[in-house]
Amino acid sequence: MGHDRFRFSRPCWLKALLASNSICWMAGLYGPAHAADLPVKTAPPITAAPSTLWNWTGIYVGAHLGGAFGSSDWQTATGLQADFSNRGFPGSGNAEGLLGGGQIGVNYQFGTWVTGLEIAASAADVDGFAKCANRADNRYGVISFTCDNRVTSLGTIAGRLGQTWGNLLIYGKAGAAWATDESDARTSHYINKFNQSGTRWGWMGGLGLEYAFSPNLSAFVEYDHFDFGSKDSNYVDQFNNASTVGFRQRFDMIKAGVNYGLGGPILNARADAATTPVLLGGWTIEAGSRYFGSTGRMQKDLYGLRPTHLVSRLIYGDQTGHAAETFFRFDHKSGFFARGNLGLGPLVDGKLNDEDFPYINYSNTNSDMKSGRFTYGTADVGYNFINDDGRRLGAYVGYHSFYERANGFGIQQQATNGPPLEASKSFLVLSETETWRAAAIGINAQARLSDRLKLEVDAAYLPYASRSGFDNHWLRADINPTPDPGHGWGTQFEAVLSYARLRPLQRWCGRPLLVLYNR
Repeated sequence: MGHDRFRFSRPCWLKALLASNSICWMAGLYGPAHAADLPVKTAPPITAAPSTLWNWTGIYVGAHLGGAFGSSDWQTATGLQADFSNRGFPGSGNAEGLLGGGQIGVNYQFGTWVTGLEIAASAADVDGFAKCANRADNRYGVISFTCDNRVTSLGTIAGRLGQTWGNLLIYGKAGAAWATDESDARTSHYINKFNQSGTRWGWMGGLGLEYAFSPNLSAFVEYDHFDFGSKDSNYVDQFNNASTVGFRQRFDMIKAGVNYGLGGPILNARADAATTPVLLGGWTIEAGSRYFGSTGRMQKDLYGLRPTHLVSRLIYGDQTGHAAETFFRFDHKSGFFARGNLGLGPLVDGKLNDEDFPYINYSNTNSDMKSGRFTYGTADVGYNFINDDGRRLGAYVGYHSFYERANGFGIQQQATNGPPLEASKSFLVLSETETWRAAAIGINAQARLSDRLKLEVDAAYLPYASRSGFDNHWLRADINPTPDPGHGWGTQFEAVLSYARLRPLQRWCGRPLLVLYNR
């Protein structure tokens, strides 16, 4: 189905009930801070002239949650895979997924600098698919294998070095990294299925912010880059045919978490003659992490040489997803504000309907959707025209993006007047990968309905949205992948109702009750 005309329809993507068990991870730099989700004790603000300094020396343990995204490259092959690949072996694909785990570390402070060592380990579900091992076959024509890699755990042993601003620590880290993974390569045309599993080592580097809410409790957000280099792995099928495959993988990770001091506080207040860097005042920060449950639908129409001739329609319906999101908002007393969010999660359920209207044969099939991924993020700057007594009304401009990889497994023939199609429910048959990038112009309003209840409403117009993507028909090597770029416009609407379980005189640390978020 290689065609050059496409029509996309995405009337609604996220419509979510927001869970409450997330954390506030940064406090205010001026006045009382506001954070959305789990309550924590009041964190002391950083003032222009701190009366005490903080000592980060000590041992800590903690937990984290985050997401990873990157690339997986199958580069070379020997043995049966090389013999099969008479049109080339290499293949590349995106990899994304969630992870969560714990860490243990030690800090030592000298002056305003903090050094330390941290060991972290995460259970992970990060996977990616690629077309590999291409062959011109006398029986089946042009065919290929589908290569799949799934990372099940990630870990690091890293040194940290940073500088403190009182109870805020800004740090960098670098060290060794490991990943345990499972890989397979298979095709629907032959029964051979190659498998591999093992542990790979590489290096990592990252940057982070950590804020202490109390002497024992702190929270952080961190970005890390992982590079596992090119390594040879042994792939073996059920008949003991072996192939050595050269594989390269790189990841970027964003995670947020909490740390707790063991045997004493993470921070120890001290009064000495030294001075510490000071952050500018006049700001409040609202930040945290939260969970989204979501559902959505996407339709793609493909046209032939005549613009009115519909050749194929793909409907990715009833997609169910879960996402972990980190968000922040900086407000200055002058009215200026900046905000952003980043979310990532799996698509775990749904139904793919593939209906073909060619000139001769008609076909209608269903496939089960699972093992998909989606990522979204925004970055906005604006100005509050009203900014008093818990009320805010402002306008903003920004950049919004959305990425999705939807996978359909198996084929269940619903109707046809030609040869029936069949594929096992365990076999990946079709994927749609798309990225939307858009400029946004919007209005944001916040109102405190009571001393504990707050409502935030946001509406945005997207005057231009570009789309890049490709269609993978994994059973059709001759058209896999098919690029399908496009552009359009859109709107977004969001409403958040928050309930503060701590009174505002301590801090606003609310529980978002309901979010409606439409793309």
